[in-house]
Amino acid sequence: MCDHPDHEYNVRQREESDRRERRRLTAQEEEDNARRERRRRQEREEEEGTRQKKQKEEEEAARRKKEEEEAEAKRKKEEEKAAAKEKEEFEAFLSEGAPQDFLCPLSLCLFEDPVVALDGISYSRAFVEEHIEFSRREGRRLMSPMTGAGMEGGGVVPNVVVRRMVLEYVGRRKKEWGEEQERRRKREREREEEEAAVQKEGGGGRGGGEGRKEEGGGGRGERKKNEEAEEENVIEGEKEEGKEEVEEEGEEEEKEERKEPEKKEEEEEKKKTEKKEEEGEKKNEGAEGQKVIEKEEEEEGK
Repeated sequence: MCDHPDHEYNVRQREESDRRERRRLTAQEEEDNARRERRRRQEREEEEGTRQKKQKEEEEAARRKKEEEEAEAKRKKEEEKAAAKEKEEFEAFLSEGAPQDFLCPLSLCLFEDPVVALDGISYSRAFVEEHIEFSRREGRRLMSPMTGAGMEGGGVVPNVVVRRMVLEYVGRRKKEWGEEQERRRKREREREEEEAAVQKEGGGGRGGGEGRKEEGGGGRGERKKNEEAEEENVIEGEKEEGKEEVEEEGEEEEKEERKEPEKKEEEEEKKKTEKKEEEGEKKNEGAEGQKVIEKEEEEEGK
């Protein structure tokens, strides 16, 4: 063993250097581990952020889809409600001025596929067939829903004349309804334009604008009342015109119906006269033929 001081110093220096190297390597290893841990944690955070972002986007898309479906369902419901309301208004419009001859006695509405039952009364096919089916299902004697008379057999025959008259009436009233709706939409557009113009004019100053707005509101109220009154007058006038036209058509049809038996009688008389003339001509021809035969027989006898 060497006891030289330099040797001990060198040994201590090497040991110290080894310790420093080990500490450096340990620190570097810890730093590498910490760096790797930070990287892994960052990756996990990024994955979690991506997952949350994707989940949020999916939730947002599902929410938008649900809102769109609800809005679409609401729109369809409003359209169906508006269509049903318009249909009710149109049916009421049709039935208001309709003659009693155009109304089914069971439904009290315009005829739909009118038929004549065995009691001689016209009905809408669906209602009278429902009455017949109910009587058969209950095992009851089939009777007229209006007169109570028996209707054995329960057959119905299409009423072509009434059907044609109702279709003509409905076509005319549809045209009137379309014109009325067009006038109503035009009045609404004009009212909206007037309101927009008044609001635009009222934006010049707060005080003056409020005063003009109040004046414009009063003017709009008066104009609205006047327009509603004019609309009611127009509707009443159209109803009266429709009733007069229907009554005139009904009178003309009644006249034609009354004339039909007279025409039939004239035709029958004419046929009888022609038949008599033909029989007379045949008799004359027969008499002439008999004379010719007798003359020939006399000549042969001579």
